[in-house]
Amino acid sequence: MNWPLALSPLPVQSEALKRSKGSEGYAYFLEPGMGKTAIIMAEFSNLAAAGKVKLLLVICPNTLRGNWAAEAEKFGFAYNVAVHPEPPPKVGMLIVNYERLVTKSYTDLLKVVSATSSMVVCDESHRIKNPKAKSTKAAITLFDQAKYKRVMTGTPMANNVIDLWPQLRAIGHNGSHRTPFTWRNRYGIMGGWMGKVVVGVQREEELKTIIDGCAFQAKKVDWLKTLPPKAYYTIQYDMLKAQKDAYKSIYTDRFLEVDDSEITASIVITALMKMQQITSGFMMDDEGKVVYLVEPYNNPKINAVKEVVSDIDGKVILFAHYRETIRLLQNSKIGKHVTIIGGMKRDEIAKAVFDFNNDDSVRFLIAQTATAKEGITLLGNMNVQCSTTVFVENTYSLIDRTQAEDRNHRHGQMAEQVSYYDMVGSKLEAKIIKALQNKKDLVKSVMEGV
Repeated sequence: MNWPLALSPLPVQSEALKRSKGSEGYAYFLEPGMGKTAIIMAEFSNLAAAGKVKLLLVICPNTLRGNWAAEAEKFGFAYNVAVHPEPPPKVGMLIVNYERLVTKSYTDLLKVVSATSSMVVCDESHRIKNPKAKSTKAAITLFDQAKYKRVMTGTPMANNVIDLWPQLRAIGHNGSHRTPFTWRNRYGIMGGWMGKVVVGVQREEELKTIIDGCAFQAKKVDWLKTLPPKAYYTIQYDMLKAQKDAYKSIYTDRFLEVDDSEITASIVITALMKMQQITSGFMMDDEGKVVYLVEPYNNPKINAVKEVVSDIDGKVILFAHYRETIRLLQNSKIGKHVTIIGGMKRDEIAKAVFDFNNDDSVRFLIAQTATAKEGITLLGNMNVQCSTTVFVENTYSLIDRTQAEDRNHRHGQMAEQVSYYDMVGSKLEAKIIKALQNKKDLVKSVMEGV
């Protein structure tokens, strides 16, 4: 297949088209920043020119709807583009977010796909990794009505081998495994509580053969060799007495006084999130009200962040998990900034990204990780580049961490290295950060030695 877009393809994009060969069902398991959106638009353009398809239905996270429309314009996509609830074009792309799959709009989408020669794509397809979820079942039904089916993500197996089944089922390459349970029994190693937890992978060569037959896997280290290396730094700060007392109380209640056999992943993550609130200077009560442990003007973490970025040239991304932490950063007089936070409209997000990248006076992007972790490019510009990210807080999700890191570690990055700073207020938090930086299993890392 040729490359029909205005901008020239990267080698990895050309190889992706070569590998897919116009297959009816195919997966692009490419790390973020390798141009998956352009690959899809190129594929559709070729198929549409040959009269094989008329509609490209893109299912993506809500925050990426604007990104798909912007990329279509950037690459000179020759067909019309509509963002749901706009009506689908006669020939072109319709962009819809995952949430629409569980609303009344779904019936209309299903009718459109069924009545039109369609290509259906799941962007960040790890979003359909749960075979029991309504959105996953709805997506698979849409895929069943489509002529061409594509899934794409950099993290196809985020938790365990079951994550793969819905994605391969969507593109019709789940083999004889009609249910996720037979898939799990064939390729998963069971253990944990009552032997009901998938703790590993078996028959790896057989599984690899299946994936190789229907997916193109690519890593930046192999295909974008000019990308600079990543460098990780931890910034330690001292919590105040009120924080230390509250932190110790949570640690004692959730870990030390609970028998090891009763500590589950959910207990660990819940405790860690509560402890992270404390390190940020506040706690959320049962009604969601903020209770301050320190005065905002004397917040050790926020003050440490300001000190760190004062020595950094260029633009800086500041990731945080809690809205209260976002507010503290906004009010900290850190410098001119834009903000991306949950609940913003796609046009508002697009404007924040544009201003951060193009306005030399905007030095900081303060971002809620869940909203800004996917699909946006944050490289700054030739005058003022962005090669630094500060994780003021982490979500303790390996997927979130990986996605967030890749906002400025992607094609177009010109710095000699991309730097990541993690704020650390305790020994336990240092251990957690090390696990995230090394992309290790968080719960196992935390529980070793607790």
